[in-house]
Amino acid sequence: MAQTYPNKTTSLERHALKISKKTNTKGYERKARPSQATPPIIKSKTLRVSKQSSLKKLQRALNDELRCSVCYEVFSDPRTLTACLHSFCKECLHKMLSKRSKYIHCPLCRKKTAVPRRGVKGLPLNSVIRRLVDVHSSEGMTSARHRKRHPGIK
Repeated sequence: MAQTYPNKTTSLERHALKISKKTNTKGYERKARPSQATPPIIKSKTLRVSKQSSLKKLQRALNDELRCSVCYEVFSDPRTLTACLHSFCKECLHKMLSKRSKYIHCPLCRKKTAVPRRGVKGLPLNSVIRRLVDVHSSEGMTSARHRKRHPGIK
């Protein structure tokens, strides 16, 4: 017969204690999952400030992406070079194209793109950037300088 000591518990008793700690008041076993851990309580004022700062960061990043890397203005009639898929303003591409050249060298990666017979107009329009610029313009975020240089774009 096994002798029990008052201060020592058997492994079976320790296991029973672990199970009892994991059960709720109704007696059902509850499994703790790390993904169900409750998030720390955040004060609403702090949350509002962090949302505002992240929105400002997003707006700044979007403004940077909607600018032509040649003229540093908001895109006007953005055209895409087919060799590298970089986009530039149609007017900037006209300025980069020499009169007798059949190729445009991308100013960012230096890849050669063949100019279509129609010229720069024949390059594909980047409709995603165009729509974003339209939204950007309707929000009143374009500069006066850009509106003066490109009167057809709001």
